[in-house]
Amino acid sequence: MAFLLIVIFVFSIFFAAVLVESRRAIAGKLFTLQQNPSSVTFKLLAVEGDFDSWHMHSARHLIQNLTLYSNWQNTSGYNVYIHLLSLENYTGTEFERYWRGLPTKANIKNEIVNFLNQTFSGENPAYTIRVFYYIGHTTTQPISNGLRYGIQAALQAQGYSPIWDDELDALLHPSTGPLSNSNSTIVILDSCYSGGYIQNLTDPGTVVLTAACPTQKANGWLNVSTQCLMPGSWGWFTGHMNACYSNQTSFGPLGIIGAIRNETDYDNNGWGTANEIFRFAYRTTVRYSLGQYQITKTESKPTSVQRPQRGYGVAGGAIPLVQYNSSASFPGIPRPLQTPVKDVESKFSKTEALPTAKPAWPIFGQNPAHHGFSEGIGPAVNTLTWSYDLRFRATSSPATSLEGIAFAANEEGRLYALDVRNGEYIWDIELNATVFASPAFSDGIVYAGTLMGGNPSG
Repeated sequence: MAFLLIVIFVFSIFFAAVLVESRRAIAGKLFTLQQNPSSVTFKLLAVEGDFDSWHMHSARHLIQNLTLYSNWQNTSGYNVYIHLLSLENYTGTEFERYWRGLPTKANIKNEIVNFLNQTFSGENPAYTIRVFYYIGHTTTQPISNGLRYGIQAALQAQGYSPIWDDELDALLHPSTGPLSNSNSTIVILDSCYSGGYIQNLTDPGTVVLTAACPTQKANGWLNVSTQCLMPGSWGWFTGHMNACYSNQTSFGPLGIIGAIRNETDYDNNGWGTANEIFRFAYRTTVRYSLGQYQITKTESKPTSVQRPQRGYGVAGGAIPLVQYNSSASFPGIPRPLQTPVKDVESKFSKTEALPTAKPAWPIFGQNPAHHGFSEGIGPAVNTLTWSYDLRFRATSSPATSLEGIAFAANEEGRLYALDVRNGEYIWDIELNATVFASPAFSDGIVYAGTLMGGNPSG
């Protein structure tokens, strides 16, 4: 008996060791681990467009909030470089060290090439996290197969010159230089129609966060009360200082800045990543546009639902951005996806009070990194909407498509397709063997693994 216990104990240790090594192997496929801060560089190029330069100063506020945290401070051991383009002249202010001039087309292009694509002393391009942030106007231009989208670079206070999405893509993803093989670029576009950039800009290694769908304006701060210091019509996805906030002095609880100030860290590793920050900003932006937030009694109500969108060129969009816990180890550079995930089109109407469908949950854990969260808005009350009898025990979670179909399998080996809105039966198929794992859905095909393999019938 004692010998048996020893054998079981030794086997348990061996199994645990194998499990740990397996997890490390999986992590190694998703991340290039790097624990030495001196090898990691954070770069931010922040651009304030015309109106934002004069009123909102959202880029300036983003810098203020990022530099509250250790990885954006030159004293933390990480390499930090920040440049700011704005029509505001920051000479003689605390932002003078960041300001590099006006947001002209030439200056924006030069900063992307000479700043984001330049290697500084001690910088290892493989461990550089680059952030390009733009807030301002977007212009559109009809083309044969749709629209082109361009950030409007200010030539002067009254003039604009667009940098089109394909032009911006070529700047951010050149064929040569450090950016050509970058594993970690975050593009944040807080402007109308910004979802239209996702198709071109979401490359392997690049995460794109946008304020709205390709067909939507980015309705931000809508309060026109004279109590507000800075009334305006955008900046909400970022969040900014405004006297209309309840405490009158600090940044509001919403948007990207709200995510940073709330230290949004869903996996509790001491860091805020691009996907975690987007998750928070998405929820608060949609809820505000639905009228579920009201900062003041005089606040104007939005007339449509604003839905931020994103494109992930790394597993789960998990590029580290903010180190909330100064003692937390650097989580690593996520490896690029060969096929980026692009959330280009919204499946929701602009006027509905709440979404009638939720974002897709195509595989176990929602995404290849199995982070297990959705950017969708949850129900207001926890009441059962519907149920469906699968006629046999089910041990796996379902998958759902953007079209509103849930795919669920039971241990008997039968796969069902159900309408997520009401639970109505659509079809089922016999797989001839037990199914323990969750189904997966991609490009109109459902994938289900069985214990025996074989050919389905039915």
